[in-house]
This record gives sequence, C-alpha cells and structure tokens, in this order.
Amino acid sequence: MPQPIEELNQAVIQAEYAVRGAVVIRAGEIAADMKKNPSKYKYNRISYLNIGNPMASGLTPMKFTRDLISLCIAPHLLTNKDEDLLKLGYSQAVIERARLFMKQNPTGLGPYTHSKGYASIRQEVADFIKQRDGFESDPEHIFLSNGASSAIKDCIQLLAGPSAGKSAFMIPIPQYPLYSATLVMNSAMKVGYELDEANNWTLDVKILEKVYQTHQVEHPEVKIRALIVINPSNPCGAVLPGKIATEVIDFCAKHDIALFADEVYQENLYHPTKEEERSQFVSFKKTLREYELKNKCAGPMLLSFHSVSKGFTGECGLRGGYMEVVNAPAHIQDQLYKVASVSLCSNSIGQLAVSVMVNPPALAEYVDDAANKIATMERKAQMTYQILNANKHIDCQKVQGAMYAFPTLELPEAFVTECQNAGKLADNVYCMRLLEEEGICCVSGSGFLQKKNTWHLRMNILEQEELMPEVCKKMSEFHDRIWNQYQK
Repeated sequence: MPQPIEELNQAVIQAEYAVRGAVVIRAGEIAADMKKNPSKYKYNRISYLNIGNPMASGLTPMKFTRDLISLCIAPHLLTNKDEDLLKLGYSQAVIERARLFMKQNPTGLGPYTHSKGYASIRQEVADFIKQRDGFESDPEHIFLSNGASSAIKDCIQLLAGPSAGKSAFMIPIPQYPLYSATLVMNSAMKVGYELDEANNWTLDVKILEKVYQTHQVEHPEVKIRALIVINPSNPCGAVLPGKIATEVIDFCAKHDIALFADEVYQENLYHPTKEEERSQFVSFKKTLREYELKNKCAGPMLLSFHSVSKGFTGECGLRGGYMEVVNAPAHIQDQLYKVASVSLCSNSIGQLAVSVMVNPPALAEYVDDAANKIATMERKAQMTYQILNANKHIDCQKVQGAMYAFPTLELPEAFVTECQNAGKLADNVYCMRLLEEEGICCVSGSGFLQKKNTWHLRMNILEQEELMPEVCKKMSEFHDRIWNQYQK
C-alpha cells in the first residue's frame, strides 16, 4: 500500500520549484488541448518565458559542439580518413579535436569517468580560468558536474551540518528557486538579503551586514555557513560591479563564511540600452585573488559554478557544468570528492560540452555564431525593457546580463483584495490569467521570494526575436486590461 503523504520526507514535500509550477503545468494542458481544439483559443502557440531553456525557444546548437560529440560518441567514424570525414561535413578542426580527445581518453564516452571528471577536460577548465582571471587554477580543485545545479546541491548538502536546523545560508531576494528548495530539503535556514531594485537590482553590502547581525541576535544557535551570490543575476538580469564584488569578499572574510558564486551567465553581457556601455563581468575568483594580494592574507573559501546551459551555447539538456573549489581545507575537498563519488561521475557528454565551452575552436564560423547569438539576446533584452517600462503601471529595470527581466507589477487594490479573499496570491493569479488569456507563460515573483508587499513576474528574453515585440506588447495590453477591469 502506498505511504500517505504525511509519512514521506516533509522536507521534500515543503520544497517548491516555481519555474515548473502550477502555471507551467497549466500551459502544458492548454498546449495539448490546443492541438485538438485550435479554434478555442485566440492564440495559436504558447510563449514559454518561464525558464532559461534557450533551445526550446529556437536557439540553434553550436555546430562544432554537436559535431565533436557525434565523432566521440561514435568513434568508429574516426577510422575513416580525414578527407572522407570532410566530405561528410566535419571541419578539420573538429576532426583533430575528436582524435585528440580519444587519444587522451582511449576508453571514450561510454565508461564512468573519474569522479571529478576527465582529467584532460579539468585541465582545460583550469586553463580557461587562468586566462580569464590572470591567476593560476588547479585542475585537482575542479569538479565537472551535471550542469551547475548538481554541484550546488552537493555543496549545500555538505555545508548544511552538523545537525538539522543548525545551519543557515544567505540568499538574495529575489533568488533562484534552486537555492530555497535545496535549503529546505537539507533542513537549512534561508536568510534573505534584499537586492536594491531602485538601483537596478544591485547588491548593497550594508544590507548584508544588517541582515547578518539581525540573524545573530534572533537565531544565535543557527550558524550562517555561506553567502550565495548570483552574478549575472537570475532572476533580475543585473551584473555586479567589481567594487561591490570586493566588498562581498571582505564581508565573507570578516565573518568567516564561505562564498557560493553562481556565475553561469558570465557570457550573457549586454548593452542595457543602445547608448550605454556593455556590462562587464568580473569573476569572484579574480576578485578574491586581488583582495588577497592587496591585504596580504588568505581570503574566504570560494565555490564558483559555471554551466553549458546558458551563455550562447544553451545546451541545457546535455547537463554539463563545473565547480572550482578555492581556499578549501583538505577535509572539505575530500568530502566533496566523496559526495561526487556517490554518483560515480557526471555524464560524459556534458563533460565534453564543457570542453568546448572553456576551450572554443579558433574558427570564424564559431566566433561569429556566438557573437550573433549574444547580439540577438541583447536586442531582445533592450526590447523588453523599453516596451514594458513604457507602461505606467509596470516598472522594468534594465537587463544588463543573464536571460531575464523581473519587472514590478503595480496592481489595482481591488484585484489584490479579491485574490486575498480567495486565499490566493495576486501575482500567481495574474500569471495564470496572462497564460490563459494571452498564451504567455511567466512565473510570479512570489516563487522567487520577492520583497514583501511587492508584486513581480519573472520572464526570460528567449522568445524568437521577430515575436518578442508582440509578446511584450501583449503583456503590456493585458496589464492595462487588468487595470481597466478593477479601477472603477
């Protein structure tokens, strides 16, 4: 007999993951019904703006990455002569890269790899980090992972000790639901620090300090283990200035807490408007090493994460990522290795995709394709800001990076009251109506732990470029319709 829900792990039951919540489930139902009853709806497709899943919105794969995977997953193809492979459409560069990978890893993609991942690819990651930051990186401190998510969950699981309910993690508000859900499932407390929306969602270290001190007074028995920073920001689309990154390092050093640096959107950098300079990404690894040189000290432990799911690659389904562990004592390195070993290894195809991300080919077609994809996202980011912000009841900050906007929704008081009387959150009702009336699937700000007494929605900027203006226009018109309905 199945166990009742009361007897299941309540930490799992309580965890929520908004980007695939009720609105998305309803979107799937509508999409299925639309195939049977197309005349029932005034739209003929659903715009899925709920999740950063670029290829589902039309992003095309990087040819070099897919060609390399195809040769390495079917190594018998490499028994052919180069000229025969060239006739099949493979470039000389990808043929040589595949042969090199198979030489370095003769057993190929089929077997388990080292628990940390292929040594050859971890070396490529270390070389990438050194080139990016100007400081050495040890491949033994690199863990290849199933996207960034698996490594993040492993680190939270390890640090959320020594007993349930006695550890806390500082997370941004708004945050990405991976963090709140993982903390709940590990019986760890989430301590939110609010980002400054009026200043384009920047991080204010004074707020970090205030939140930290308040927690110390209210929960002295619960130790804060780490600070989590998402840069560029999901869900806000902001990029952290280098000066603030230095202040964050100093804050973590002062309080002896670890720093989680979620940097999976580091390639997604835009001109927020046509007149402004492109946003600049500075890694926390670089900031940490510069801080240590300046202050002649060892800084805090840093766990930084990257992924092939974002950037211009958008290879979400391949589940490739990496973590670099910096300034961690040997016992933490050992325990992270043990946690990784429990899963044996991350998937080998994802690891190979990481290889291309950190060590891209010097091919004009690859470079041009990557630049064009980022430029397309940039134009859509500017459209989103301009069209939504033109509505007097919507306040949308500039999208400096990542793949998202997180606009504030000014909602009629009567609408909010009606939702409250029905036992529902206003932004949840809003997003459900937006889906059902316009075929636009977004996520309510409530799923991201927004600031109290505010209403937002989280949307990606991944819709096809020719459709993006119309989608944003429909969102603005829908918002006006809500106001016209309730402002009486």
